[in-house]
Amino acid sequence: MESGADKIRRAAGSYIELARRLGEERVKIRAGDIVRELRLENRTPSVCSALSSVKFQQQYGVRLEEREGPSQSTSTQFTYSILSGRTPKSSFESLLGAGEEAYEKVGGADAWHREMRESFDR
Repeated sequence: MESGADKIRRAAGSYIELARRLGEERVKIRAGDIVRELRLENRTPSVCSALSSVKFQQQYGVRLEEREGPSQSTSTQFTYSILSGRTPKSSFESLLGAGEEAYEKVGGADAWHREMRESFDR
């Protein structure tokens, strides 16, 4: 189940992903835009917290450069620099290559599968 902070990070992440696709080096996100988009009345502090979190920055490959405006207001604006060569990975993509080392120990994936088929057929 997705938490409120996860929903906020995902919504803000769409701004990052769009800026990255457009080749931008920086992106600004206003807390009020996320509050309005997700209809989060009286949750502005949660939005500001999620937007300034290290988890958000790592997840979307950005670095918080500047935070403008009141501490926890809909007018608070976050400016991120988009780190080059860093694109977020889906859960599935993070598994790619997970068994590579194990297969190397047995002579590669093809050799292991061939051996398994042969032993099964006997």
